Amino acid sequence: MDARTAAAVERAIFHANVFRVIFVGTSLFWLYLLWRSYRSLLTLLGASPGELQTQIARLGRGDFSPPAVAVPVDADSVMAWLNETRHELNSLSTARLRAEALLEERTRYLWTNNRILQMLADNAPLETILSELMRIMENIHPAPCARCCW
Repeated sequence: MDARTAAAVERAIFHANVFRVIFVGTSLFWLYLLWRSYRSLLTLLGASPGELQTQIARLGRGDFSPPAVAVPVDADSVMAWLNETRHELNSLSTARLRAEALLEERTRYLWTNNRILQMLADNAPLETILSELMRIMENIHPAPCARCCW
């Protein structure tokens, strides 16, 4: 009976060792797959998920300036697409600001012309028209101070 019990214990130890090796091997295989998935995710995103979230939040707030630290990214990654979008939005924002400034300048010009034309239509004296025109021009282009003039 001791021989059978000893053989059963030996078989149980053998099976336990086999299952232990299978468990360790399977665990290492899953860790390897997890690591590959993580590397694949980083390659696809072009940055860590936290950095990507930070950049998306900056775009959401209207901050189209490039990041302080340039991160080299794959041209086919989410971060690269985000950088392209940021560049396009920055260009559009700059163009919009220029257009607004031009519109403001042209509005001021039209206002000046309408004011003078209205005075002419009202048969205002020429001296009044010229003084109003000079006042408007001085507001648009202020004269330099007396100390720095020659």
